[in-house]
Amino acid sequence: MKNPLSLSTLAVAAILVASASANATVYIRLTEAGYLAKEVHSTLADPHNVSWPDITFGTYRIVSLSASDEFDALSSLFNIGSTAKDAHTLTISVSATGITDPDTLAEFASGFTKNGFSAGWTLAADTYLDPHDGKYTTSGAGVVHLGSAAFTSTGALSDNDTFTTNPGPGPYSITTIYTLSSPRLTSNKGGSLAASAVVDDPPILPEPGSLALLGTALAGLGIFAGRRRKAA
Repeated sequence: MKNPLSLSTLAVAAILVASASANATVYIRLTEAGYLAKEVHSTLADPHNVSWPDITFGTYRIVSLSASDEFDALSSLFNIGSTAKDAHTLTISVSATGITDPDTLAEFASGFTKNGFSAGWTLAADTYLDPHDGKYTTSGAGVVHLGSAAFTSTGALSDNDTFTTNPGPGPYSITTIYTLSSPRLTSNKGGSLAASAVVDDPPILPEPGSLALLGTALAGLGIFAGRRRKAA
């Protein structure tokens, strides 16, 4: 005879282990007017991390640039400089694709941090969710703008946004877009900008149906435990 406790136990376990860990590929793309865009991505040897391999792109010097989807978050950080005489704009696009989670409401948290700015430099940062799992997607059916921040050399050091949405069962993608602008130089010293952003992978919030199932399972456990005590 089967143990009557097993069905209730399995019902509870199915709810508590509902979350699927991220299994994404991470991409970085750089674009600047007048230059061919370039992209790098994570590999099978290290599927959750990617770093920019070159020390220059267009008119910019890449001191460091990396992204990761480890620890249930898409994180990216960079330190970039330029000695170009005229004003230029660099766009850094970062995406993690292939993310899966249950079909439920979730609260995404976007955290932006300014680590160092030269005078006159500016940065706009935006985060997006694409339920269709596209790379660098910022618009289209179902795409959600999760958060944004704007930094200057004299403004705030950080910004945090939250957005509650239904990502669907996946796979879906998360994207961060940085738009970095360097001014026309007034000296030969050049300048630099360093910043980072983290988009938390969503915590699971049970739907009403799941909560009802959990309540039924717990009630079943209570009834069975009571019967055990009476029988004893």
